[in-house]
Amino acid sequence: MNRTAKRLVPILALFSTLLVSTLLSSNASGAGPGTPNLYPGEWLNPGQSLVSSNGVYSLVMQTDGNLVLYQSGATVLWASPWAGVPTVANSKAILQTDGNFVLYRPDGVASYNTCTLNWSECVSHGQSRIGASLTVQNDGNVVIYNSSGVPVWDYRPDNMMPTPDVTECFDGGSSNPSGAFCRTDSLTFTWFTESSVESADRTAFSNALATQYNPTELTTTEQSPGVYSGTSETDVIIQENSSGIVSPTIARVWCDDEVTSGSDVCDQHYLRYWYGSDQVPGTVMPCHELGHSVGLTHADDAAPRLWKNDANLGCMAGHTDLRELVTSES
Repeated sequence: MNRTAKRLVPILALFSTLLVSTLLSSNASGAGPGTPNLYPGEWLNPGQSLVSSNGVYSLVMQTDGNLVLYQSGATVLWASPWAGVPTVANSKAILQTDGNFVLYRPDGVASYNTCTLNWSECVSHGQSRIGASLTVQNDGNVVIYNSSGVPVWDYRPDNMMPTPDVTECFDGGSSNPSGAFCRTDSLTFTWFTESSVESADRTAFSNALATQYNPTELTTTEQSPGVYSGTSETDVIIQENSSGIVSPTIARVWCDDEVTSGSDVCDQHYLRYWYGSDQVPGTVMPCHELGHSVGLTHADDAAPRLWKNDANLGCMAGHTDLRELVTSES
């Protein structure tokens, strides 16, 4: 799969939550309301906004509590409710002195943060994630940079392998769920359900592919029978059995045929799940596990890292909850 597949919509979350801020004082520092930049200790209060230097893009802390990124004052590019952030009137945002960008409700409770501070849970891939500035750029992106000018967060995340925290997988073989998932090797994505998969379950997987993956750059095709070797292997083999599935886990995805040793690309994945007898998977599990077989990661392996319930990740939401990593400066 080429890197354009990183634009998978809507599952890939092209809109990771971002929240910007402004200071309460003057613009003497070149930051704050009406400027592109926010620096540590500066707030964005209700009714205030940051504006790109070309005047096209604005990040507005609305009085209704929504933080919204606009293009030309009218087109909404991103809004905090899209990231699962509750709407509470008169909320405000700050780039804290610890580097974290936080959206606070009027009662002082943090409803969102970017995890850009020096906590062990927030430090990744060998570089400082401490935010030193937040900028609304002329290209419409909103980015937090560290003191070295390295981007450590933006509102358009990448959760397609490889990411800085997940760079390669390893072969588990056809029967070893302890292997890791990788990125699929083709935009033509083939799938096969083995005889263990019940009819209703097969329909659930088929529906997930049709509604969530076909609208993307992938072309999905069911193969029957499945191809287990050679140059045209089926991209994902789906099985229903309990071998290697340890509660509370209900499903695993792993690579069976890594394209080259040490790479992040896999020619064939296995997807094994187990709910117990006579239980239908529903909609979330098939979409989530098929996402892994395509190469999509959890929130804490995305770049930048996200909190687990970020709605922009769609069915890939889940795992470490970074919303809790807040030191208050309200």
